[in-house]
Amino acid sequence: MTLKIRNAAVLANTQHPSARALLRRCLAALRDLGVGPLLDADTARLLPKESAPRMPLDLAVAQAQVVVTLGGDGTLLKACQPAAPLGRPLLGINLGRRGYLTAHGPEHLEAALAAAVQGRLTQMRLCMLEARVMHRGRLVTKRLALNDMVLARGSWGRLAALEVRLDGHPLTHYLADGLIVATPTGSTAYALAAGGPLLEPGLPCLALVPIAPHTLSHRPLVIASSSKIELNIPATAKNLGLSADGLPPVRLAAGDKVQVARSRFQALLLMPRGHDWRETLRDKLDWRGY
Repeated sequence: MTLKIRNAAVLANTQHPSARALLRRCLAALRDLGVGPLLDADTARLLPKESAPRMPLDLAVAQAQVVVTLGGDGTLLKACQPAAPLGRPLLGINLGRRGYLTAHGPEHLEAALAAAVQGRLTQMRLCMLEARVMHRGRLVTKRLALNDMVLARGSWGRLAALEVRLDGHPLTHYLADGLIVATPTGSTAYALAAGGPLLEPGLPCLALVPIAPHTLSHRPLVIASSSKIELNIPATAKNLGLSADGLPPVRLAAGDKVQVARSRFQALLLMPRGHDWRETLRDKLDWRGY
């Protein structure tokens, strides 16, 4: 199905040494396809003399029919924040080390853009999370994440003591460096490093993964994606924050409640036809055998 792409928002990892050259190629390829590029304001600094419109990322996404990211999974996750609520698909060109979400290599940039415009890519729909931070019964902020919500202490301070309730019922008290709530997509990210399970994309589940728990019986837990998770911050808490997909954390106060649940929004990723998540795991985790 053709997306009828007139404009494409472009976001690059400006710190990557190959980003400038790849951005030039990307803009040229889009114009050859009759697509107008819209540059994220930070990305535009890579090419000061470029004539393409430049604007904040959320405005570029709102005016585009597709979002192209040049970087690793972190760049795509950043673009997903404004793209998911608007239903904009994301095309990731991988300049990172892992690239679970960015399935197209830079050598395939032109071919991937042409396939997107011509409707020859598959749309993968991925579950997302929404977190609501409540202070004294009042909503103070909301966050959206494709990979994970991480509630953790800062670089100093005591272990985090967290009361966790599941669907309104007490679950446990964690004494740990923090807690990760991960989607199946996020099971290959921080949750994996913390000892969590790998989850097949599309499974209707989430993972609760404590970070360095003080009690050995606190193991990673797989729960239904329909679950409503409530994290209660104790009165003695200090220096705790909530981060969505690795973005700068929201500072939490003693007595706050963090409610995490599956979002009504989904991330739309443009993948090559025949893309196989098992092949991605074998490649990225070096499961090739001997």
